[in-house]
Amino acid sequence: MIMCLLCLGFTGCNAEFTPAQQEAERRKAQEQFLSFATTTKKAGIGYDTGDPYGVMRTWAKCFRKGDLASGYTSILATGEKRLVEDDLVEYEWVLWVPYDPRVPDARLLFLEVYVKGNPPCIKDLRTNKSMD
Repeated sequence: MIMCLLCLGFTGCNAEFTPAQQEAERRKAQEQFLSFATTTKKAGIGYDTGDPYGVMRTWAKCFRKGDLASGYTSILATGEKRLVEDDLVEYEWVLWVPYDPRVPDARLLFLEVYVKGNPPCIKDLRTNKSMD
């Protein structure tokens, strides 16, 4: 019996999300991030949030690389749009980071989505921190 339990634990018997569950999670994250981006007060150059890393985790669940950007129009419209190259566009959101002793110099968190191609597709997602 114990060996069976150990084997199940080592073989990764964790339930994975079905495609339908993954899509439902993604849609939920999109609704949450869209609500955040349209209702949270901007403080100067960035959004003032008490939990920027929670927002970042939600944001990361919103997008799927390779998807057509047309499926993300409402979310992308909330970001700052910048042409990087002829057919590469960056959308960016900036979040204020409250003081954290683990990362004392971090002040801003940048969330970036890159869209490229014809038709435009989600190419990449990146996060960056600014440091003092």
